[in-house]
Amino acid sequence: MTATLDLVAARAAAWEAFDRRHVEHVASLQEFVRIPSARGEELAAQQWMARRMNGLGLDVEMIECDPEALARYPTWSPTDWSYENRPNVAGRWPGAGGGRSLILNAHVDTTSPEPVELWSRDPWGGEIDGNRLYARGAQDDKAGCCEMLFVVQALQDAGLRLKGDLILETTIDEECSGNGSLALVAAGYEADGVLMLDGTGLGRAIVAHPGHVAFRVTIHGKPVPYISATHGVNAIEKAWVVIRALRELESRKNLNVPARWAGTEHPIHFNVYGITGGEWVGTVAARCVLDATLGFMPPESVADARAEIEATVAEAAAQDAWLRDHPPQVTFPGLALEPLDMGDDNAVVTHLAEAHQVATGRPLGPVAITGFCDLHQHSLNRATPGCLFGPGGGGGAHSVDEFFDLNDLAPVTKTAIAFVLDWCGWEAA
Repeated sequence: MTATLDLVAARAAAWEAFDRRHVEHVASLQEFVRIPSARGEELAAQQWMARRMNGLGLDVEMIECDPEALARYPTWSPTDWSYENRPNVAGRWPGAGGGRSLILNAHVDTTSPEPVELWSRDPWGGEIDGNRLYARGAQDDKAGCCEMLFVVQALQDAGLRLKGDLILETTIDEECSGNGSLALVAAGYEADGVLMLDGTGLGRAIVAHPGHVAFRVTIHGKPVPYISATHGVNAIEKAWVVIRALRELESRKNLNVPARWAGTEHPIHFNVYGITGGEWVGTVAARCVLDATLGFMPPESVADARAEIEATVAEAAAQDAWLRDHPPQVTFPGLALEPLDMGDDNAVVTHLAEAHQVATGRPLGPVAITGFCDLHQHSLNRATPGCLFGPGGGGGAHSVDEFFDLNDLAPVTKTAIAFVLDWCGWEAA
């Protein structure tokens, strides 16, 4: 390969190199999804990623979240779970110089597959049926993790070297806090742009999301023997007073949303994701704990949302004879994300749109979602353009029978290859 190879030829060479390994790529993804990596169990999956990055010659570092050190950052989400043996992985492919640096980011943590009895297949089996690869995390986001590896491999196979540094990141805790990406930024992993291979299919670039906050409501009742239940106050039953009030708050918040989300049905969601209560069979429940999340729109902030939740719970309690004198306690562990809008025309989106058109023949449109992501962490120290794109189509994420559409593996990865070449610059190795 000569140093005068033009971009079109370089892109074609990398795409051809990618295509030659199709069977190997599918097998790698299948192997990866068979490694369980729900929250707290990511170590084996991260070790797998680190080995693969090492095999590509990247400078690899594994970095754990240090809550004490990271708590000083404004984007830290306070949590009540452990980060021991839960590393994040960063692999740097140093550039030749003269090009822009780029982070490719994806997450290995998955939602829980429970209750597994609702699945029609083994959540960690990696079964392939037609164009569908089934497993927890197949689409969200292990396909994205593997696509990053395939980008580097294709460029190397094609005899190409980037001018700007390329950093591959696989993180933990994306599904519930964003603290994994924060740990890597705090460790010095920054770049001129960031592309997250997560969250969407072809034709879409995610650039905006509402804010989200997690909270806990603890309700106390009056315990008595269950044979005298009419003389007690059941804390579990009193939880419905709080839930109804928060559901009404959700409805009000969906009545008037910013134009960014005007075409989105019900963009703000309240969800009770956990409830524990009661002590034993012979006693009326003395305590009930609700764990929940609530979205909110700009210009509201995390502080505003928390104050609104506290006020809503207090107002509901004031209308109840028991809760008026025994007010529920509201605390805020976990998710705490401000609303985000990276802009439709940020540099990563515009360059990615060109690459997407070339690779797929289809336009790429920036979109706002109702969920959340880690993009904000990469602008902790300086404004960094970016978006989410890929890893491709599928279904069942955060539900049952999750699958990744293998037909999207090539167009998504080829779009990423074209984008990386354009963004970082390149030369013959």
